[in-house]
Amino acid sequence: MRISHEYKFIWISKPKTGSTSYRKLLDKYSDIASSDRSSEWRHHHIKLRDLENKFNEKGWCFEDYFKIVPVRNPWDLLLSLYVYAKTDEKGIRFWQNSADYNPDKLMSFEEWIFKESNWRWFEENHALKSYACNGEGELVADFMFSPEEESSRFVRLMNDRFGIDVSVSDIPRLNTTSKSDSLLREVSRCYRDEKIDRRLNEVFKMEIEMFGYSNKFI
Repeated sequence: MRISHEYKFIWISKPKTGSTSYRKLLDKYSDIASSDRSSEWRHHHIKLRDLENKFNEKGWCFEDYFKIVPVRNPWDLLLSLYVYAKTDEKGIRFWQNSADYNPDKLMSFEEWIFKESNWRWFEENHALKSYACNGEGELVADFMFSPEEESSRFVRLMNDRFGIDVSVSDIPRLNTTSKSDSLLREVSRCYRDEKIDRRLNEVFKMEIEMFGYSNKFI
């Protein structure tokens, strides 16, 4: 998350959408930078609905700020999230700092994607509707775009609306993940499953309808 009182913008860092790179880019134009400590209100991945409550507490006018939220093809997003999370066979993610975490015995993508508790996590913490809507479920984001495919749209926004002189080449490439051929074959097989396809279309309905996303692994 980044907040600029001068330029009146809010950048929401939706996970696995290039958020680390864009936070770095926006640092020098922001008055408030987020923290990696989840206990703080200004943590990296705060949602607009929670930020609105914080604005109200501080007496800031939430409606005056232009709200930017990045999106990503959900089929690709879940693959990237799986690689990043490094979930072990007990379901513990690497960042949970548990003494029981075993990085030598990771959960397969197939087990991970079929695990029902993960789908509740996807819906609450990775679907667009969780980040771009208010507490009543109404869309309040002013600008949504795919950092992977539409970085030029973001650059035009910065130039035209805020008078911030940035270019596509100024956007760093940080915190990227790589995928093996064997993993991609496993992912392709799992994504052909009717149950998984149905759940993806349900949980990520907003971004699929708005951006026309489809399964890129079939």
